[in-house]
Amino acid sequence: MANRDRRKLAAWEAAGGVIAPYAAPVERRLVAKSVIIARLQAAGKLAAASAAINADLYVRERWYAPDRPAIYADDPEALALLTAIGADRRVILA
Repeated sequence: MANRDRRKLAAWEAAGGVIAPYAAPVERRLVAKSVIIARLQAAGKLAAASAAINADLYVRERWYAPDRPAIYADDPEALALLTAIGADRRVILA
């Protein structure tokens, strides 16, 4: 307990402080848009997806952005769109 920082930590713990266990960062998985397109086509949902994308300017511009060739598999907007058109997101974003 000669270390000043260790004494402060011990006092903090004695006052109820709890050190959270280490949680490794979760790596987000990307799915190529070309793969998504192929899966939507195979599922018979490509036309519905295109209509939904083109109905919202922000979504359309985000989809066609040339610097974004892939979408995160957990992207909330992509998940909402797939749900809205009745596509199985587990299949499309696998």
